Amino acid sequence: MSFFGSHSHSEVAHAADRFISKMDEGQLTATIQDEQAKMVHDARVALVQSVLDAFRHRGESSDDVAEAAGVPVERLLLAEPDGVATLLAYVARNAGLLKEALTTMIESRPASVAQLPQSIIDGVTSQLARA
Repeated sequence: MSFFGSHSHSEVAHAADRFISKMDEGQLTATIQDEQAKMVHDARVALVQSVLDAFRHRGESSDDVAEAAGVPVERLLLAEPDGVATLLAYVARNAGLLKEALTTMIESRPASVAQLPQSIIDGVTSQLARA
């Protein structure tokens, strides 16, 4: 059973995609930035990995991203809150990237949705109720 009751992981991922794609990008970034330090370490690791994957899909290596963000890649991979905050500040300058990364994170690690900010959980729940 998923975090969202009887809904399958694919239903949750689809609902998350619908909700996240409609969010204001600045608001989404601010929400994640404000709440990421409260996430469990494994969820922050998943977030960092998804962000780095999204950049790789755009042709940037993890080393390139780390350099542009001003954080050593090793520190990013530790997913400590200060390093994640610095990465997210860089992500904010790359349109659509955080939406892509969060959607991928939820698709590949469905349990991680339970660690996202409550406003995102509520939005996904609302999308599931409409389905």
